[in-house]
Formats: sequence, structure tokens, C-alpha cells
Amino acid sequence: MKYANASVLLVRQKTATLAEEPRKKGKITNVNRVLLATDGSKYAEAVIQFLLDLPLPRHTEVIVTTALQSHLEAWMKTPTLDFRTNKELLDRLHTAEEAEARKITMKAEKRFRESGYKTASVVTRGGAGECIVAAAMEYNPDMVALGSKGLTGIESFLLGSVAERVARYANCSVLIGRTPR
Repeated sequence: MKYANASVLLVRQKTATLAEEPRKKGKITNVNRVLLATDGSKYAEAVIQFLLDLPLPRHTEVIVTTALQSHLEAWMKTPTLDFRTNKELLDRLHTAEEAEARKITMKAEKRFRESGYKTASVVTRGGAGECIVAAAMEYNPDMVALGSKGLTGIESFLLGSVAERVARYANCSVLIGRTPR
């Protein structure tokens, strides 16, 4: 998964067991719910297009999620700054982040609705990997889909990998979309 130049699907036992059920000709019949994690990047767009190109059944529900993690929040809690001013600034920042996150999720939802899928969306706050894994636990999808920058070597070590964390801890299959290099 870490070194693949193409998209990767990691299949968990849950999905593999469902795959043993009778299939409809030419359709993937065992995916009823997909949790799509997006941040609006080209990597997220790649996995959205990959999913839209799959022959998923039209009854599949796509839950679009994005996670907000404000790095300014920690900076704003600096004791030398006025708390009231910080709180007001932080509230404005949160409102702006939420609005942008809604735009991102609505854009992805629209594409899936136009293709005939049921959709829902959720915006969470926290680390992306942790939020995606928590959403997978809560919504119990058959598959989590997310894009990956494909970090290797020292970048991956220093920055960590959201895709790697999700692949390791999700309770279902994981589709990691990569852009062609």
C-alpha cells in the first residue's frame, strides 16, 4: 500500500464475507455504504472519480466526511495574548472553517447524487486519521475511501500518513486513491 503507484483496495474480512453472497452480473453487490473522506484536494478528487467509475449498486449510500484540525487553535491559547480577543478570533476562524468544509462536502455529495446515489455528509473536528476511523466505527460502512499523497521516506515519518492510520485501524475495507504520477 505504501509504495503503490496506483489506487489500492485493502479488503477486510467483513467485505470478503459479503462478497460470497450471490452477485448480480457486472455489479459489485456487497457495498451498501461508503464513507468518503475528502479535504477538497486533487488526491480526494482522484478517489471520488475512482468511486464514481466503479460499478457500485445505485442503492449504495455515500457518506461524505471531512475533518477540521485548526493548528491556530493551539497558538491562540498562548498565555501572553488576551483571552477574550483570542476567543472571538477563534470563533470567527471556526465559523469560516465550517463553511469551507460544508462547501467541500456539498460539492462531493452533489457529484454522487447526480449519479443516483444516496448521500449524507458530516463535518468533524480533530485529527483527520482519528476522525475518519471514529466515523467508520459510528457509521459502519462497508468501505472507507480516501485520497493519499503517497508520502514516502522521511516525509511519511515526519508528517505521518492519514491513509496509513485509516488502513491500519478502520473496521472495514479501505480504498486509497492515488493520482497517476
